Amino acid sequence: MEDQPPQPLDIVPVPVQPPPISIDTGHYFATAAKEDSIDALIKWAKNVAQKLKFTIIVRRSDNGGDKSRKPFFVLECERSGKYVPPKKKLKVDSTGTRKCGCPFRLCGYYAKETKLWHMTVVNDIHNHELDTELEGHLVAGRLKPEEKLLVNEMTKNLVSPRNIISTLKDRDPENTMSSKQCYNARYKYKAKMRASMSEMQHMFKHLSDNKYFFKYRSLVDEGVGFTSTERTYNVGFAWLTNEKEDNFIWALQQLRSLVRNEGSLPKVILTDRDTALMNVVGQVFPTSAAMVCRVHIEKNVGSKINELVKVRQGEEVKEEIVWANLEKFFMHLLYSDTIGVYGDRLMEFRELCKKWPRLLRYIEETNFYEPSIRGTNF
Repeated sequence: MEDQPPQPLDIVPVPVQPPPISIDTGHYFATAAKEDSIDALIKWAKNVAQKLKFTIIVRRSDNGGDKSRKPFFVLECERSGKYVPPKKKLKVDSTGTRKCGCPFRLCGYYAKETKLWHMTVVNDIHNHELDTELEGHLVAGRLKPEEKLLVNEMTKNLVSPRNIISTLKDRDPENTMSSKQCYNARYKYKAKMRASMSEMQHMFKHLSDNKYFFKYRSLVDEGVGFTSTERTYNVGFAWLTNEKEDNFIWALQQLRSLVRNEGSLPKVILTDRDTALMNVVGQVFPTSAAMVCRVHIEKNVGSKINELVKVRQGEEVKEEIVWANLEKFFMHLLYSDTIGVYGDRLMEFRELCKKWPRLLRYIEETNFYEPSIRGTNF
């Protein structure tokens, strides 16, 4: 057998790991200064860190308690430690973290003999690049308590965010708050003022408190839109003297006047089963289908099932189980994917409700939709 020529060896490239980052900032914090206040020493360390373009946090502190322990505090880089994910799953999974286990650490101790605080450098190394700027930094840009009060007061007085930021930076040239942090602070203040009320409910409350529209006992007709991400947004609202068709026609006409492009008219308009409103939707929006909101259907049918469905004494099935099964079957019908599936489930539901004709009659008169008829439906 002839000798085979040597074959070239497969060379597998080995990835070259970049050298670890090691930045020494310890000599900036090496000091023999002693302070009679722990706050003064921590403030000095934070100011030095900000000049070096990073921030430090108080990891632990102890004031001595019952005087059996020695008072101390521990300062670390804000990127120290590891990220601990929340137990509750977030809506957005693509979240990151700034935590990288930075070993930088400072410790401060209190000498009972001199009654002074002093600080030492425990670890002077950072394992990450330092920030180039602290503008809008998560830690450095945080508002101080007195600054939060000022932002709240200016927000209450309708001062614009641009002027709020300008005022804060004039008072403190070292303030690094960004516009986003200003908007977040304003939003938190407004949310605190609203408590559990929505923005529209909060506005209506102020209107009511100042007797703007309840003098004539007006009704409020609110219109909202629905996005592809299952979020609602306010479109408009109108005050009506009563729930008559003429008033609803006027409100819908004003709503239609806001639509500049006729091709952008809504294909579906949901209502809460108000008969007068549903009767006039087709007059103002002839190409839109008037449908009933599923949430209102669920509530109405659920309450009617409990009211009209009764189980005779002696029957094996409990009343609560019958109610739950009927509601489950109705929800199965309500969320049908296609008209064909809806028609089949509709016939099955009618067969199931033969024992309770009053319930079936109520649902047929108020909620059922025949697939061959265009009009009010789910």
